[in-house]
Amino acid sequence: MRAQHVQFSVRNDWIVELSRLSCRTDDWRISQANEDFHLCQNLPKCFVVPAAVGDDSQLETLCVQLTATDDRRPCIWCWSSPVTGSALCRMSSDSPDETMSRAVQQMHPKKHPPRIMDVSIFCPSVKDLKKSFELWRDAFLVESTTALESSDDKWFSEMDSSKWMQNISRCLELTRMSMLEIEQGVSVILKEPGDRDLNCVMSALIQLCLDPSSRTLIGFQRLIEKEFVALGHRFQERLGLVRTDPEKEAPVFLFFLDCVFQLTVQYPASFEFTDVYLILLYDSSLMGAFRTFSMNCQRDFLSSRKGATSTAYPSAWQLDLTAKQNLTNRLYHSFDLLNRLSTTVPIIAAASPVTENLTPNSVIPFLTVWKHCYFRFIPPLALRGGIEQKMDKFIYRACDELESLCREIGMGSGGMAVIREEDGVSVDGDGQDSRGDEMRNEVIRRRADLVRPFTAHTAVASQSLMTFQK
Repeated sequence: MRAQHVQFSVRNDWIVELSRLSCRTDDWRISQANEDFHLCQNLPKCFVVPAAVGDDSQLETLCVQLTATDDRRPCIWCWSSPVTGSALCRMSSDSPDETMSRAVQQMHPKKHPPRIMDVSIFCPSVKDLKKSFELWRDAFLVESTTALESSDDKWFSEMDSSKWMQNISRCLELTRMSMLEIEQGVSVILKEPGDRDLNCVMSALIQLCLDPSSRTLIGFQRLIEKEFVALGHRFQERLGLVRTDPEKEAPVFLFFLDCVFQLTVQYPASFEFTDVYLILLYDSSLMGAFRTFSMNCQRDFLSSRKGATSTAYPSAWQLDLTAKQNLTNRLYHSFDLLNRLSTTVPIIAAASPVTENLTPNSVIPFLTVWKHCYFRFIPPLALRGGIEQKMDKFIYRACDELESLCREIGMGSGGMAVIREEDGVSVDGDGQDSRGDEMRNEVIRRRADLVRPFTAHTAVASQSLMTFQK
């Protein structure tokens, strides 16, 4: 299964996105004022802004008034509801609230004023997130089985004191509040200092809950490419791929994936992918082998291509996922098929549609530890057999019986075929056989050896893994 490669780096990518969401070009305009990155170095060459802001020259005048030279980020459009017409936008804290709010209000079909959500108030700061994860990580990194058993009586208190789950709860609650505003026809503007960390997380989570297409494999890749890659999340700094300042490192992307995991648990049939795919993305981000997660912005990526071969850094979306059954969710296709089957066979009740909006439950008792991710390097805690548990086998068997029933009544499976081969994941940059590019694969294999639990630079984790291997 290979995704359509959308980088949101050219005008046509944004045209397709606006058209997909039935946005009027009179309301939202694609600006190319940043063609040479003089407007903002960490924004893409083109992006979407409210048409009421004016033309590119007026947008430049507005951005020059902002204080930070490197982070002159105006109010940027992210998504619009095809039902209510309300929009989801994001901006840096430097942007003038009144000017941007008035511009978004004029684009609303009923001229409703937008709701500005200050993410820095609701969600943890990057510094708090870094500290929280360090405590959370330490609870799972032990030197031996004996050390694990001796810490059993205080393990839950250590996890609770890290406040990792509390931070997830806060972001899911803000997601719920924001999507409720949009459902009621009110536009939402997310505001954060710099607009490059928690705004990426929040904007993506809100779209996951409101846009069913973003819950597909291709749609999820498009979402990450737009909110994180194109709009300038600091992957290189936050992941510590090039260690210049350890204080800038923070697990923002892992935090986002953990929030997505909570949604997949609460709505198990609404996502085409499983948490195994989320783990694959996280591990891929630590390898430094994919350009998707290796740069801080589009400008850095274009600079890195000068004098270098682009084949050394393939896109993470070029991974061949067709041979990995654990990456795709059988329930997603089965519920869709069951809905269609209910219209053919009256005795079968219709299932919950996968097209409905998802309302996240942010109450901590309803959240769960991501076992497949955090326990996999601790043999005493690792789930025996990995993802192939009895419940998963039961689900696969039930889905197979459903497909068999459809074939008996002459109804196709609707794209539910699952390839069960257990071949390795290969990298294919041009749609052809990847065996010809041995050098690129060798680079990826070597970088894969550097991946350690939670972070590529944790000496304790590396020692812990070596101890267990002995």
